[in-house]
Amino acid sequence: MIRIRQITILTLIALAIIPALATAQISESCKSAMNNQRLKLIVPNAAGGGYDTYARALAPVLDAVTGLQSTVVNMPAAGGLVAYTTLANAGPDELMMMLDNGTDVIRSRVDSGDAKWIERLQSIGVFHSEPSAWVGNADIDIVEAQSLVAATSSAGGIVEFEAAGHALGKEIKFIAGFDGSKELEAALLRGDADIMSPSLTNALKMSKSGDLKIQLLLSDKPDDRVPGVPHIGGEDGLAAMLSKDLPEGERANRIALARIVVDLSLDMRTVFVQSKLRQDLKECLTAAVADAISDPSFKEAANAQGRPVSPMDRAKAQEVWASQLESIDKLAELMAAQ
Repeated sequence: MIRIRQITILTLIALAIIPALATAQISESCKSAMNNQRLKLIVPNAAGGGYDTYARALAPVLDAVTGLQSTVVNMPAAGGLVAYTTLANAGPDELMMMLDNGTDVIRSRVDSGDAKWIERLQSIGVFHSEPSAWVGNADIDIVEAQSLVAATSSAGGIVEFEAAGHALGKEIKFIAGFDGSKELEAALLRGDADIMSPSLTNALKMSKSGDLKIQLLLSDKPDDRVPGVPHIGGEDGLAAMLSKDLPEGERANRIALARIVVDLSLDMRTVFVQSKLRQDLKECLTAAVADAISDPSFKEAANAQGRPVSPMDRAKAQEVWASQLESIDKLAELMAAQ
């Protein structure tokens, strides 16, 4: 069932000023092409989550930029598959967007064996990117542990758990089917699993109580926000450290696999449209999204809800996307060599 979140009074107050602060507007030709349609923002998660918060912060800014009226619709059913299918099946004249992790679309080829989303969905903007991290029980020693049980919300986990486990020389089994981060966190607290893999922002929130701890950054460098936490990739990464006594070829494979894990676990908070959207509408929405995600009022509203915003240049986003596609092909080769 489609659910539209009821916004709290405080959130309404915080967002009410956004339309007046938006500084850019689309061209008259775009306004004519859009013809005062309603713009639907789909979120493949339940109300109250991170992407829902982003969508509700972005909607009024988009309204101010486009002159349209936006509606945020939550479609968490089937692990977000309903949202993906709804957008992909939208007609060429339908104004519809989806906010989700762009890396998940790339990884659908390896996580589920389904490559269709790469062709059916198109990225038109990235409003934040950051590494993912392993979060686990505070008493786990990630360096010494030989085997771990991971919790995941989907059938995925091949990249951040299985491939990462191979890179580190550790056996990692994972349990799928948890419904969102709250259930995943609860599984760790109950002891049903040892680790999960949220974005670093969410990992920091989960570790505040002290019951859970950020164990590993799925990045190729340290991060000032988590001093002392090891990172998996790079010359000084954990994969390189744990493989220092292995034969040269095996060590090289583990280090290369760690680089791929870094690439394919990047949290890319992305705006998508359907690939078959009419070209003029696609160009108009791309321009509108670029203006909206760069508008200070979007950042202020998202930051007020604890959600970071750091828009990525479109050329850089396309470069990252291309690198991730290459990494998907390399992953199959390296996993076969393990």
